[in-house]
Amino acid sequence: MSIISKKFIKAVAIDIDKKSTTIIFQLILMTITLAIVGYLSYKPLFEFNSLDSLPEVKSFNPKVGHISQMPNSVKVGLFIYDFPKFDFVRNDFIFDGLIFFEFDPTILTLETLNQFSFRKGKILYKSDPNITLKNGLIFVRYDIKVEFKTDLNYKMFPFNNHRINIILDNDFLYFQEIMFKPSIARFIINPDMYVAGWKEYNKDILAGYYSAQLQRFKPSSIIRHPRVGFTIEYLKNSMREMISIFLPLFLLFFMSIFSFAMEPKTYFGSIIGLSTGSVTGMLSYRYVINNLSPNVGYFMFSDIIYFVFLAIVIFVFLCNSQAFDLTAKQKAAISLLMHLIIVFTFIYLFKFWSI
Repeated sequence: MSIISKKFIKAVAIDIDKKSTTIIFQLILMTITLAIVGYLSYKPLFEFNSLDSLPEVKSFNPKVGHISQMPNSVKVGLFIYDFPKFDFVRNDFIFDGLIFFEFDPTILTLETLNQFSFRKGKILYKSDPNITLKNGLIFVRYDIKVEFKTDLNYKMFPFNNHRINIILDNDFLYFQEIMFKPSIARFIINPDMYVAGWKEYNKDILAGYYSAQLQRFKPSSIIRHPRVGFTIEYLKNSMREMISIFLPLFLLFFMSIFSFAMEPKTYFGSIIGLSTGSVTGMLSYRYVINNLSPNVGYFMFSDIIYFVFLAIVIFVFLCNSQAFDLTAKQKAAISLLMHLIIVFTFIYLFKFWSI
């Protein structure tokens, strides 16, 4: 056996006459834990995976008896210039854009078409219609500014990617008569637009209708209106939130568990100080995490990780309060167990939490 190997084993080995683990032993556990967590985080960070729902749009099906014939179509398109407000954490968005329609004036009046709206949105500005007549069809466009919210799922925060749903409705049109006909070619996003921390991954459209039943148990009271869902998928290209949340948690955890490498006969005061400081820091940092996180009524990835770390540093503090009664081997076993809890928590959350 080489001299280096002997020195390494001696550094890692537990001395049964001591009440502390070796520093090398703790550093090895920390390195392995960080490496495993980093490996598990790679796919959620760099591959698109969203739990957000798609727009609630029912597709036209001629086999379903509630519509006897194909509705007349109105071509629709959307051009997005910019997002003056773009906040996934607060679910608050504003876009400046251009919406346009092309239709046969014999089947629809401009006044009725002008009544369009956006689900979960508010039109802050709408210009007068700009009308062009070509080949017997009317082409009309509006400059618009719309504030809206979308259906977001924050279960995997801060590892979540998202999709934005911009849903166009018109409660003054009936799907039995009129249907919107969009296309990807007419859904355009300004290629020069920059969104801090996010990168456009994909876009899609869904066209059909939405329905409302005016009286319970009376199918004949169901009314149907045309709807288009414009969907934009965004991939997070910044690790600022993840680092801001998890780096302090790991530092506090390492600081707490590192106290097992200190001999209680000599450093008992420092051991208690490290443990107390870790618990206090962990409790205080909860307020920081709350400010960085969405305000939702369910547990997120970051919440589960935080409470696991909090439970561990409290447990280590209790162990350190009995530091003279614990052997070095017992502290080594506790250290290993705490690291395994961290690793398996991340494995569970990444593999099963999002199901």
